[in-house]
Amino acid sequence: MNQTPQQTPDKSAPSAKRDEDGNFVLDAEFIASRFGLNENAVRDLMRRNLVHSLVEEGRDADANTWRLTLRCGNRQWRAILGTDGELRDETMRFVSPQAR
Repeated sequence: MNQTPQQTPDKSAPSAKRDEDGNFVLDAEFIASRFGLNENAVRDLMRRNLVHSLVEEGRDADANTWRLTLRCGNRQWRAILGTDGELRDETMRFVSPQAR
């Protein structure tokens, strides 16, 4: 059974930025800090297409929030962001490997 350790958001951490198309952008340094890796390792994993992301827009009671999920190997980081990119909540957990 997967345990979901809860983390308190690090309000000093940089929030996600949004590009001109409204897409969320996280820098490699921020991602590295969440996965316990160095920035160069994250960039290498991204080049090799081993970091996967999903963005979901909140609806109804969750309107004006977005859930970002990043997966790398057997680890998954999930964050809830506000409209301005403010980090409101985050979790890190281990997940079973995806079938390819």
